[in-house]
Amino acid sequence: MILARCQRSRYPRRDVALVTLLLDTGLGIGEAIGLGLDDIDWTAGTLSVDGKTGPRVEFPFGRKSKAALKVYIDRERRSARQLQCQVCAC
Repeated sequence: MILARCQRSRYPRRDVALVTLLLDTGLGIGEAIGLGLDDIDWTAGTLSVDGKTGPRVEFPFGRKSKAALKVYIDRERRSARQLQCQVCAC
């Protein structure tokens, strides 16, 4: 239901990628918003996020998140270093 609503938003690829990632990894919205392309290890299927107490923490992500991120990045964020995820209205 949430993903269906995101697909009708102003930025559907971004919103689907963000919500899928949040559901798949358990990341907080603040952690997801701060992600950059360099934080994604496509081969290992992990995201590297600054930990609350200092060291970086690795979060695994699955096929659905990988697919949604690839669609978003390939079609809308080709030249940006940041993912440009902002809080969606879904």
